[in-house]
Amino acid sequence: MLTILFLLLLGVIYLIVFSPLFKIATVELNTIKYQDRATIERAVANYKDGFFLNHNLVTINNSGLKKKIIAIPGIRSVEINKKYPNTLSVTVAERAPAFVWQVLDHKYLVDESGMIWSDYEDKFRDSPVVIDTKNLSTEVGKKPVPAEFSRFILELSNDFKVMTGFSIAKMEVIDTTSELKVYSSSSWYAYFDTTRTAKNELTNLIRILDEVKKNSKQKKLEYIDLRIDNKIFYK
Repeated sequence: MLTILFLLLLGVIYLIVFSPLFKIATVELNTIKYQDRATIERAVANYKDGFFLNHNLVTINNSGLKKKIIAIPGIRSVEINKKYPNTLSVTVAERAPAFVWQVLDHKYLVDESGMIWSDYEDKFRDSPVVIDTKNLSTEVGKKPVPAEFSRFILELSNDFKVMTGFSIAKMEVIDTTSELKVYSSSSWYAYFDTTRTAKNELTNLIRILDEVKKNSKQKKLEYIDLRIDNKIFYK
């Protein structure tokens, strides 16, 4: 009786672990927009539990594979589901570039949380660029700016031209990330307080631009300072 049970156990182990029944035949990966799809696929294909490649749907360690994939720069989160008998579903949430952070001649990609997730790549050339005039050293994995700053840059970049009629020529952080200097495609520039909403700051900016436009005696606009509560300075 014990022998039969032992043989049955061996048979079950073989069926689950060694037979091709539960061997992973298909890996479903969602659409990848920013990262290198092949890098993620290699991480799955080369995943190991201990010394052995794990291509068995039953025994593959979901949490271990998640850690492997999320270690890839630019991956924010991962969901893994097993579809028996032999399909592994991998859903990846990517870090999207909110803007490019420039320190001297080095550029980094920053996401909405304010974290640098990659060095700059030319395919992101249309992303807004913010120059750190303090030239503080940083690297991939660091957070040179708070999440509120990233959201401000995204909102400002999306709405600036629509609301003002001018394009952004350049953006600079002056002393702290709460102060942003924005050069317009015209000859003027503006100082913004990034702790407020970009929409409110732009609304105040438009009010001054309209005032300058109506005032025929006003000399050519040089700058607008929106950083002081309840006051707007311009020259």
